[in-house]
Amino acid sequence: MNSLIAQYPLVKDLVALKETTWFNPGTTSLAEGLPYVGLTEQDVQDAHARLSRFAPYLAKAFPETAATGGLLNQNWLPFQLCKNGWKKNISNRSAGNCY
Repeated sequence: MNSLIAQYPLVKDLVALKETTWFNPGTTSLAEGLPYVGLTEQDVQDAHARLSRFAPYLAKAFPETAATGGLLNQNWLPFQLCKNGWKKNISNRSAGNCY
């Protein structure tokens, strides 16, 4: 465990169950990331079209989706404290929205 903490100091806070914020320094855009997972933009568009096509069925099969017509939407809520932490930890990028 000590070698892990030496390599990744954040682990010490995690082990101590302290509230912790971590931002992946290796994030990238969707366009850059898709090829690494074996997908293309066309794959994403096809999936979107397929979900739209099956939305009426999903609304009937899963009543909790009826309000959105069977569309699988996630209603994310903004989290201001997260954004404040983001601003403290990312100096050269503008902080977008946190959800």
